[in-house]
Order: sequence, then structure tokens, then C-alpha cells
Amino acid sequence: MIERIVADLGGTLEREKAYFMFGGDLAVRVWGLAAPTYGVELTVAIRRDALARLLKRLEDEGYIVPQAATTGWVDEGDGVPGVRIARENDGRLWDIAMHLADSSFLKSAVERRRKVKVGREEVWMMSPEDVILNKLQAGTNMDLLQAVEIMAVTHPLDFDHLTTWAKELDVEFQLSEVKTRAQLFE
Repeated sequence: MIERIVADLGGTLEREKAYFMFGGDLAVRVWGLAAPTYGVELTVAIRRDALARLLKRLEDEGYIVPQAATTGWVDEGDGVPGVRIARENDGRLWDIAMHLADSSFLKSAVERRRKVKVGREEVWMMSPEDVILNKLQAGTNMDLLQAVEIMAVTHPLDFDHLTTWAKELDVEFQLSEVKTRAQLFE
């Protein structure tokens, strides 16, 4: 179950005093409507030299970490630097995308993270406003629908934050469209 992976990973990161938050589909599940989630995404605010040590610690705890990552390699292929690791749980291999908070937006999002309950554990989660902004940036049809869903069911939202960052991220039009669609569900 994803709850076990999140609790285990969150506990390790807390013990290592890492500054992190979960996001992705898990955050959509927390702030929107419950739906199956088959992977884990998180953002970590950490220096690259410290990342290698953290990944070595995760490897020592049973996570599958690419060998190159334990020496400092970071994948920059999708525009957001990070590392993909994995963990076996309940007979299933869980894919874990660990992004680095290297942009002003992600650094701000980590500062605004919130503690929420996932299963029996409290973990750090990306705020609903920042999940919406993240989805607007991604811009696929599914991402935009998820942004609408979160906006329709999560109240109150900080619209000043949304508006300020939408302008900064150049997604003002997408935010306007999502607001209009979310109002249809009120």
C-alpha cells in the first residue's frame, strides 16, 4: 500500500533532517477526490552534495538507488532535476520520483508545505495551491482536470498566492480556465 511507502520514506527523510514534501498524484488524492495512486513523487530541498549521502542512506534502508546517483549524478531530462528510486512493498515495486527544489517556485512550495494524514501517519504534502500551479505548468489534459478537481473541492484556497505565481510561471490563462471550470461544480 502506498501509505506504507509514504510513511517509511517520510520517516527516513525526517530522521535525516531532509526538508521535503510529497506531491504528484498522492497530493491530488489528498486535496482532490480519492483515486488509485501507483507511484510516489516528492520534492527535496537539498544541496546536491548532501543528496548523494541521503540516497546512500536510502539504499542502506532497502531502496533501489541507481549507482550513479550515489556518486552525485542527477537526471535533468524532464527539466526538473531529480533521481528515480524504487522500493519493494507487498510484492510490488514502487517507483519513486525524487525532484530537487531548485527553482524559485519549488523552493517556495517547500516553504508552504503542510502536514496531512496519509493512512495513520502525518507527512509533509505540497499545498493544494502549489499542486494546482504544478498541474498548470505540466499542462496535459489530465493535469488540468486534476487542477479543476482540487479547486472545486478544496476550500479555502489562497487565490492571491495562485494569482501571483500564475503570473510568475506564465500560466495565467490556464488558471483562469481552471477557475471557470471549477465554478461549474459549486
